[in-house]
Amino acid sequence: MEVVSLPIAISLWGRRPLEWLYLPSMGRSGGLVVIWDPQVLGACLELADSHIGLFSVWCKFKSMEDSFEWRLIDVYGSNDDYMQCLI
Repeated sequence: MEVVSLPIAISLWGRRPLEWLYLPSMGRSGGLVVIWDPQVLGACLELADSHIGLFSVWCKFKSMEDSFEWRLIDVYGSNDDYMQCLI
């Protein structure tokens, strides 16, 4: 999918509220989606930073309680030899 709209995100997640980041697909290959519930996340974590790369999506979350930071990283690995060289 080249665009992950609200209706698509809801169909994947199943309910609202939600927030998401995505890396669009390239034709029929690839594409990543990270979805989270901001009410659950916001109670204990905040999204401190995010980045959408050529083959990845990463989110940096920060604990509201002790400021501990952690990252969630989604990576797409292409089957194409040329594209693998770009990773």
